[in-house]
Amino acid sequence: MKSSVTAVLGPTNTGKTHYAIERMLGYRSGVIGLPLRLLAREVYDRIVALRGPSIVALVTGEERIVPPRTQYWVCTVEAMPLGLGAEFLAVDEIQLCADPERGYIFTDRLLHARGLSETLFLGADTIRERIASLVPEAQFMRRDRLSDLKYTGTKKISRMPPRSAIVSFSVDSVYAIAELLRRQKGGAAVVMGALSPRTRNAQVELYQNGDVDYLVATDAIGMGLNLDINHVALAGTSKFDGKRHRDLMPNELAQIAGRAGRFTTDGTFGVTGEAHPLDEDWVDAIENHKFASIKKLQWRNSDLEFGTGDGLIASLEVTANHPELMRAREADDLATLRALWALPEVRDKVRGGPDVRLLWDVCQIPDFRKVSMAEHANLCLRLFDFLHEGSMIPEDYLSRQIARIDKTDGEIDTLSKRLAFIRTWTYVAQRKGWVDDATTWRDETRAVEDRLSDALHTALTQRFVDRRTSVLMRRLKQKEALVADVNESGEVTVEGHVIGKLAGFRFQVDKAGSPDEAKTLRATAVAALTPVYNLRSDKFYNAPDTEMDITEQGGLMWGEYAVGKLVKGADALSPQIEAFVDEEAGADVIEKVRRRLSHFVDRRIAAHFEPLLALKIDESLSGLAKGVAFQIVEAMGVIPRQKIANDIKQLDQDGRGSLRKHGVRFGQFTIFQHLMLKPAPTRLRLVLWSLFEDLQEFPEAPPPGLVTVPAVTDAPEGYYAHAGYRLAGERAIRIDMLERLADMLRSQDTRAGFEANPDMLSITGLTLDQFANLMEGLGYKSERGERPKVKAESSEVVSPVTDSTSVEESQTENEPQEAPLADAIETDAEPSVEDEVFYTFTWAPRRRPADQGQRKPRGKPNAKPKGKPQGRQQFSAKPPKPEKAIDPDNPFAALAALKDK
Repeated sequence: MKSSVTAVLGPTNTGKTHYAIERMLGYRSGVIGLPLRLLAREVYDRIVALRGPSIVALVTGEERIVPPRTQYWVCTVEAMPLGLGAEFLAVDEIQLCADPERGYIFTDRLLHARGLSETLFLGADTIRERIASLVPEAQFMRRDRLSDLKYTGTKKISRMPPRSAIVSFSVDSVYAIAELLRRQKGGAAVVMGALSPRTRNAQVELYQNGDVDYLVATDAIGMGLNLDINHVALAGTSKFDGKRHRDLMPNELAQIAGRAGRFTTDGTFGVTGEAHPLDEDWVDAIENHKFASIKKLQWRNSDLEFGTGDGLIASLEVTANHPELMRAREADDLATLRALWALPEVRDKVRGGPDVRLLWDVCQIPDFRKVSMAEHANLCLRLFDFLHEGSMIPEDYLSRQIARIDKTDGEIDTLSKRLAFIRTWTYVAQRKGWVDDATTWRDETRAVEDRLSDALHTALTQRFVDRRTSVLMRRLKQKEALVADVNESGEVTVEGHVIGKLAGFRFQVDKAGSPDEAKTLRATAVAALTPVYNLRSDKFYNAPDTEMDITEQGGLMWGEYAVGKLVKGADALSPQIEAFVDEEAGADVIEKVRRRLSHFVDRRIAAHFEPLLALKIDESLSGLAKGVAFQIVEAMGVIPRQKIANDIKQLDQDGRGSLRKHGVRFGQFTIFQHLMLKPAPTRLRLVLWSLFEDLQEFPEAPPPGLVTVPAVTDAPEGYYAHAGYRLAGERAIRIDMLERLADMLRSQDTRAGFEANPDMLSITGLTLDQFANLMEGLGYKSERGERPKVKAESSEVVSPVTDSTSVEESQTENEPQEAPLADAIETDAEPSVEDEVFYTFTWAPRRRPADQGQRKPRGKPNAKPKGKPQGRQQFSAKPPKPEKAIDPDNPFAALAALKDK
């Protein structure tokens, strides 16, 4: 009799799987294929409960329980035995024929898998048209949902109703949501497709028996897992499908949302605050189960050619000959086959059809580990070598691999990885003819998986189920009073559970749950802390300054505790104080802490800025010197010379002398107090400047002792000067060392050009290339060249050219650099000649628009010309007036002197 083919289609919660089980048990033998190992285990347990374990088999990639008198086979779709001649056959979730990753397997079952008497395909209405076209003999049965499904919009996780499942699409997100529920609701169970059935069942039991009221899951719950869920909340509407991130379609969301409401109990669905609300059209489609039909099914050729490796690959790449079938994208097994077949040693070993079949069997090992494709291919190559050369995988090798995994310590991620690794060896042990004593190895790998599963369940429970919060929430619901105790370290306990700590003068609730719970716990704790606040404030007021510090972000610390922060004041040197004290401590405690912090900050500024404050209060200064001093104080001891160039030029020698008494140095690039460049004043100056400039994030001070530092990306304007540096090219140079470098440069012929001498490189600590970039940042032009260099094999080589001026003159006259080297006097051995790199530097300042009010590079006054074309800017220095002596501090004195040469 020809087998009847029936497609039982409808939305979730229509009893399709239950119907298929009943039909199968009406026959003497049957096979049912399910999309997930977890679901296969659930169905297996149900049938065993009805018929006993002696006639029911469970076959998945990693599990194989096959009694001698098996009548009913419960399998994953990939593991379905198709040559048994069973009377009944069913495939669940047949709409997965369109799945980009596994769809070709479901399509193959749709086209080729049949029971002798009856065949059922269970799934969604979206595949109806494709089944009707590809399986013309199929009949259709419509199943309606047993309960209603309604959309409730957006709900924050903190307001999620009990008996809810929150669905996310990444492991990290699942863990984060579970952690949040632990703090707010006392805990959550976790269900993911990657969990072993043992771990999954233990987690589900936590939820089903009421230990927790919330479930956090991946979309694995959408594949038929039957749980008592009233509400499903989507934490996102997109997922990574193995190749790319994509938005989920309405029918996919309906598959997940449909888990809410079981049998005749209505369910609701919605989104969390992190997800976008669903479109009205999508909501209508989900509530009324109206979705667009699937247009194409994924397909891969199953009629494979095993004559050669190339033939096998070619047969796997055959294009579908039906317009409704689309060739599936390259799966992991084909990618592994390509990788191995490209290796010469593999080609040499494969002699015929049996070797090709063996190679293909090995390539079909699933990549449970997900380390990398190359790593998976290497593992498959090793196993192929074993099976090809010795027909079996050596027991000592298998034993070592399992022993490395058989460890139950570690965090959740570590245990999850070990479970993924053991799944590989569980799969290998299931393969017929791959290991000696297969039964023993199956039992061994299963035992390791069970131990790891138990350890993972324990770790998940410890992390995501808070027994303390559960107890406290129950006490709060019962309106019972909570009594708090405080120990010497400030820890606050309620009912033996630590609920928080007094950090400085602020009580911090320890992993508080819901807002109502946190409010109650805080009120209870603060009542016990009232005397502690007073005692601690007295201790703080009498503490020495050495116990306090100012952070680089303006925070005020007392030991390890943050007790306040700096607040912008009337000027940079007069910041205000904000104390971090709980309001419940009282106004007296708050004022005492603020006053003590104010004393500390005032003393810290006075100590670090002593030379600056002395300059500020010097009443002997007058006239222009007093104005310059005011600007130096306002800039906190460091100011670029160009900002006050006019004042400095007009400042007489007496005024300069009075400022030098306060440590003021008149540099070519910067006017500064040398003591204000020390690390402590620099660090404090940056904090006060950042605070006064209202910066959101305060830049850090450069590490102390460095002459140059890499340029800071997106540094705020004014940062380098307050850090004690000047930006020049790709690096910034400390301003005192820059002035030393400027002193060296004054003796050089900046017009004709000069080379860097060792002293210049030494004080900057830079390579020649770095120095060239620095000089370009200072306004010089650098020309790179190469010339022969004498490298003597013995110690004495005397060069007649020792005068740097003569070398520069020869360069100016474009004489070849080999000339002086050619005249070298060889005393012991012949020199070897190699090229050396050198740079020639000439003064070439960048032109600036005249309307920027900046100082012109050649000593022009810092005036702002009006109506004067930019092209008429002058960059040559004028000679000094005869009646006025050259100021030794003038940065262009050396350039002016060149005009006399």
